[in-house]
Amino acid sequence: MKTAIFILGMHRSGTSALAGVLERLGIELGSELYPAGPDNEKGFFENVKVLELNKKILSENNSAYDDTNFYFSINKDLFNGYVAYAVQILEEEFLYSKLFAIKDPRLCLTFPVWEAALKQLNIDVRIILPYRNPFEVAKSLKSRNLFSVEKSLLLWTKHFYSAEYFSRNYKRIFIDFDALVHDLEAQVLRIQNFLGLENGNQNNIIGFIESRLKHKNISYDNIKDSIPSFIKEIILLMKNVKLDEAPFGLFDQLREQYIATAEIFYSMDVLADLEVIKNLREANAFLSQKLEYLEQLGHKAVLDTDYYLAENTDVREAGIDPLRHFVESGFYEERYPNEYCKINKIKPNEISKIDKKFYEMYRQLNIAQNFKVSLEQDNSQKQQELEQKTQELEQSSQTIQTLATQKAEIENNYAQKLQEISVLNASLEEMNNTLSSTIETNAQQKAELEIQIAEINQELQTTSQNLEQTQKEKETLLEQNSQKQQELVQKTEELEQKQQELEQKTQELEQSSQTIQTLQTQKAEIENNYAQKLQEIKELDVLFDETMNDLENVKEMLGSDIAQKQQEIEQKTEEIEQKTQELEQSSQTIQTLQTQKAEIENSYSISAFWV
Repeated sequence: MKTAIFILGMHRSGTSALAGVLERLGIELGSELYPAGPDNEKGFFENVKVLELNKKILSENNSAYDDTNFYFSINKDLFNGYVAYAVQILEEEFLYSKLFAIKDPRLCLTFPVWEAALKQLNIDVRIILPYRNPFEVAKSLKSRNLFSVEKSLLLWTKHFYSAEYFSRNYKRIFIDFDALVHDLEAQVLRIQNFLGLENGNQNNIIGFIESRLKHKNISYDNIKDSIPSFIKEIILLMKNVKLDEAPFGLFDQLREQYIATAEIFYSMDVLADLEVIKNLREANAFLSQKLEYLEQLGHKAVLDTDYYLAENTDVREAGIDPLRHFVESGFYEERYPNEYCKINKIKPNEISKIDKKFYEMYRQLNIAQNFKVSLEQDNSQKQQELEQKTQELEQSSQTIQTLATQKAEIENNYAQKLQEISVLNASLEEMNNTLSSTIETNAQQKAELEIQIAEINQELQTTSQNLEQTQKEKETLLEQNSQKQQELVQKTEELEQKQQELEQKTQELEQSSQTIQTLQTQKAEIENNYAQKLQEIKELDVLFDETMNDLENVKEMLGSDIAQKQQEIEQKTEEIEQKTQELEQSSQTIQTLQTQKAEIENSYSISAFWV
C-alpha cells in the first residue's frame, strides 16, 4: 500500500531540515522543489505544486501564511475543487512512488484538503511533527520577516495546535529540532523505525545536518513564568520530551485556552479592520481577474489610448478621457480605437455587439481601477491605523502583564519576607532554648565525666591490684607446676625401674606384656601433652609480660585520652581474663594429667601385685 509522509510544523521549526533528511533516506519529494534561498541555504524541500495549491487555498479564503485569525472553514464547492486539484497533484507527482513525503508549513492549516484527497486515492498516512522552542521561532521570524514576538507566538500556537489536532487519527511522531541537530544519529534511527526503513549509512545525512543551521538558541529554562499557560505547558512538555505521551484532553484544554485568549485580543474594531482588509483583497482579486481576462481579447476590442489621442487632436486638446469619449461618441463616429483596426480598416460599426460590451466592461474596469486605487489608499490608511492600534494594544498588554508580574513579585516577596522573619524569630527562640539547654547539658556532662574519670581511676587501681594478685597466683601455679614436674620425673624414674623388672618377667607373663605396652603408649601421650602444656605456659608468660607493659603505657597516657585508653584497658582486661581462663584450663589439664598418672601408677601397682 502506498504511504504518504506529511511533515506538519510551524515555519522555522526545522521542517526543511527534516524533509532534507527524508530525501537522503531515499524518500520521494516530487519532480520540482522550491529553490534554496538566503534564509534557507540548504533548501526548502517543498514541492512547488503543493506549495502553489496551499497558497491558492489561503488566498481565495482571504488569508495568508501569516494570518493569525484564520480558521479552516471553506465553502463546500470550493473545498471539493481543492480536493480534486490535490488528487491531480498526487497522481502526477507520486504515481510511481511507494513512499513519498510532503512538506509545507501551510499544511498545518490546509491538511483537511489533502486528507480528503489521500482518502480518495486510498493512500496510507504517517505524520512527523517537528517542534522547536517557540521563542526561538519568534526570534527567527523577527529576523526574517520583521514580525513582532507576540505575533510570531500567536502564529506558532495556531500552527502547533492545528497540526496536533489534525494528526490525531494517524500514526505520528514528534521530533525535536534541537535533538535532530545535536543528536542526529539517534533521531534518524527513530525516524527509520517509525517508517519501517532499513538502518543504512548515515554519512550523507551527517554532512547535510550541521549545528550552524540552527540559530537563535534559547534554553527552555530561560522562559518567564508569566507567559500564557497554553504556551508554557507545551514548552514544559518539550523540555521533558513528553509530547508523544501527552493525552489529547490536555491538548484540547490548552487549545481552548488559546482560542479564548485570542478572542480577547481580536476586539470588534480589530475584527472590523480585518474585515475591511479581506474585502479589499476580494476586490483586488476580482479586478485582477477581469484585467487578465480583458488582456486576452483581440486587438480590435482594445482601445489604445495613446493612439486614440494622437489620431484625434480634438479629444486631446479638449482634455477628454479617451475611453469615455470613444464609448459615448467615438464609436458612433467610426473613429478607429487602435492602430490594428486602422491597418485592417475595421470600422467600429463592424465590431460585434459582444466586443462593444467589452468596451463597456473596459470602461467599467477603468472606473473600478480608480476605485481600487482609492480603496488601496484607504486600505493603507486603515492598515496604518490597525498597526498603530495593534502596537497600542501590544504595549497595553505588555504594560498590564508587566504590572501584574511586578505586583505578583512584590506580593510574593512581601510574603516571603514575612515568612523569613517568622522563621528567623522561631529559629532565634529555638537557638536561645537550645543554648540554655546546651549549657545545662554541658554542666551535667562535665559532672558526669568527672565522676566517670574517678570511677575509671578506681577501676584502674582495682585492675592493677587484680593483675598483681594474678601475677602472684601465676607464680604459685608455676611453683606448683615445677613441683609436679619433679614428682613426675621421679615417678618416671620409678616407672623405668618397674619397666625393667617387667621386661625380665615378659617371657613369663605375655598378658602382662600387652598391658605394659599399652601403659607405655599412654605414657608417651601424657609426656607429649605435658610438653605442649609447658610450651603454652611459656607463651602465657610472654603475653603476660606484654600485658603488663601495655598496662604501664596505659597508666602514662591515661591523662590525655581517658575514653580511648579505657577501651584499650577493657580489651586488655578481656585478654587477661581469657589468659586467666586458659591458665585455669591448663591447671585443670595438669590436674587431669596428675589424676591420669595416679590411675596409671595405681594400675601399674595392681599389675605388679598380680605378677
